[in-house]
Amino acid sequence: MSAAVDYERLRLHLALGDTGSAQNILAHQTEEIARGDDGIAMATRHYQLTMRARILTAQGDYAGALRPLSEIFHESSSVAWRYAETTARIELAIVLSLSGDSDAAVHTVVPALVSGARSGLVRTVIDAGPELLKIVGRLRDAGRCRRWPAGLPTVPSDYLSRLLATAHADAERAAIPIIDRPAERNPTPEEPLNAREIDILRLLDRGLSNTEIARNLGLTINTIKWYLKSIYTKLGVARRGESVSEARRRRILT
Repeated sequence: MSAAVDYERLRLHLALGDTGSAQNILAHQTEEIARGDDGIAMATRHYQLTMRARILTAQGDYAGALRPLSEIFHESSSVAWRYAETTARIELAIVLSLSGDSDAAVHTVVPALVSGARSGLVRTVIDAGPELLKIVGRLRDAGRCRRWPAGLPTVPSDYLSRLLATAHADAERAAIPIIDRPAERNPTPEEPLNAREIDILRLLDRGLSNTEIARNLGLTINTIKWYLKSIYTKLGVARRGESVSEARRRRILT
């Protein structure tokens, strides 16, 4: 489905901070939102609406982003399309959290996490990014302190811990050398480190994990991994510590 492919491309461009390319992808989709009650039309419409919401979120228009996401949520709920309802709740919670309404974010996402625990969803939650994982962490801590939000169903603590442990394992794996052997020690001068790569190096120098770097820069963990691979290649190293040392030697870091 072209809408699904475009959605993934748009998501990648937004993760890299390239809002312009993301907008171009959305423009290539039909100007009219797909209509119809069959599954294909609904799925296409949901991808289109989610793309709009993602761009609005990247632009800081949280109120605007909530409208298409709410449409997805209500339509999914009305036809008992549970997975779509769950993902819509996740997207809504992220936007609500970014807008500063943490209570509404929690109330929105808890039913999705209950459903996720029941069906064993892990990647769907983790891949939503650091903003959602912050909510998951707060809920886990609230459960441990017996301060679960009043009026909300309880999410199994082992499920919340599993989500956070898996996200942590992803970050740890990203710290393992991405290549089996060191790259050449003399990278071509035509490939200097870009501003984003230097930002990541500075955070590496401060000892931050991939998860913390992603949170600081508003990027996904997978995007940080992609940048790390580029940094290692350009600096001719294979490990995090080596990249910082080499950057200092070249006076990229001072």
